[in-house]
Amino acid sequence: MPIHLETQTLRSDLARIVQDIFETMLSMEVSEEAVAGWPATPVVTASVQLAGFWNGVLLLQCHLATACEYASVMQGVERPRAVTDDVKDAIGELINMVAGNLKGTLEGSTRLSLPVVVEGADYRVHVLRGHTVARLGFSTPAGPVYVSVVEIRPKEEKEEQSARKRQ
Repeated sequence: MPIHLETQTLRSDLARIVQDIFETMLSMEVSEEAVAGWPATPVVTASVQLAGFWNGVLLLQCHLATACEYASVMQGVERPRAVTDDVKDAIGELINMVAGNLKGTLEGSTRLSLPVVVEGADYRVHVLRGHTVARLGFSTPAGPVYVSVVEIRPKEEKEEQSARKRQ
């Protein structure tokens, strides 16, 4: 049976995971900062779904220029001027590492999907039956990055919540 994550523990684990990955993979020190909103468009969004003991989606969002800088550092190449397949691969790998490390903090069996990466200026990400349980912002030398955890509620629970709202 899927569980609900305890929000404070999740936030703490997620902050530590993001900081560790950015320091290890990008040699960048990051600091958590208050999230005043989403980054100005255009942005890159990478996501990974987790299914099993816990069901949800992890999202990583940043500016296009920030994503290009991360790819440059990760791959040891000149900074791309636009979002290329290499940039998408780098951002997908970052969220995949965050998800894999978060999975390691969960009890029980949980599977990860392949990363999905979207770029653009006018789009919204909507997770069906999803409820955002954590949204963290981080300051990096390349620019801000935002990581969100969206918990997918069982259909019955979502229906019960809707019924309570109608009453």
